[in-house]
Amino acid sequence: MFGVVVVTGEPRRILKAGDRCDTRNCGAAAYHRVLFSKGLLDFCHHHYDEAPDSLLAKAVYEIDESWAI
Repeated sequence: MFGVVVVTGEPRRILKAGDRCDTRNCGAAAYHRVLFSKGLLDFCHHHYDEAPDSLLAKAVYEIDESWAI
């Protein structure tokens, strides 16, 4: 059975200030977290937009906090 979750008020970030992009030599703040069956990767908005569709198609779950930019 599926339910409805209603969120009121200002949204809260799940990703913290210390969460950084996992792309080599980037180090920017992460605004996207992609969970795969064997782990997860954090991306800044720039590198998330560059991620190949084949990579994102393998995602089990994704957190998109680009609204906080």
